[in-house]
This record gives sequence, structure tokens and C-alpha cells, in this order.
Amino acid sequence: MVTAPETSDDLFRESENMHNCVRIYVPAVAQRSTRIYFLREKEKPDKSYGTIEVSGDGSRLIQAKAFGNRKLPGRAQKFVIKWCRRKRIRIDTRDITETPYGIA
Repeated sequence: MVTAPETSDDLFRESENMHNCVRIYVPAVAQRSTRIYFLREKEKPDKSYGTIEVSGDGSRLIQAKAFGNRKLPGRAQKFVIKWCRRKRIRIDTRDITETPYGIA
């Protein structure tokens, strides 16, 4: 599932849990120049699984990362692809290498 942070503290916790720099996005999120989302397993909604960045206007996927800025596992990439299609978000990152035909 995909959730949005509710407070700046949520971004700091995500940064700590995922060993990434999403905490520095607090001003950009507050100014609505970028959007951050958290990827979670439905059964473990409090456990960080992936961090997603979408352009401020919601039209482009900029980043989708796993722990330590690694690539998301294939299953998670497929989920993000479906989520982007539903939300009409163009995938504009090399972070997503899964395709309907296998690895790109």
C-alpha cells in the first residue's frame, strides 16, 4: 500500500528507518514542489518498505527506493507500476526496471 506522510516527523522517521535522505525534503514537501509517499506491506503498515517521490504536480514518478537507496524488489516495482497507472503518473525514473515483459 502507499501512504502519505502526515507530519515532518514522519519524513524524519522514514529517513532513519530507510537509511535515506528523505528528511531533507521537508521544505519541498511543505512548499508542495514535490510529493513523498511511503510504500508499505498491507500486513505491516508501520514497517518501512520503500520511499517514493512524485513531482509536485503529481504527474511524474521521480524516485522509488528501497532500504539504503537500493532498487525495490521486483514485486514492489510491479506494485508501483500499477499504482502509477491508476494515478496516471508517468514513470520518469530508472529506479523501475520491471516491465510487463520482464526486466528492462
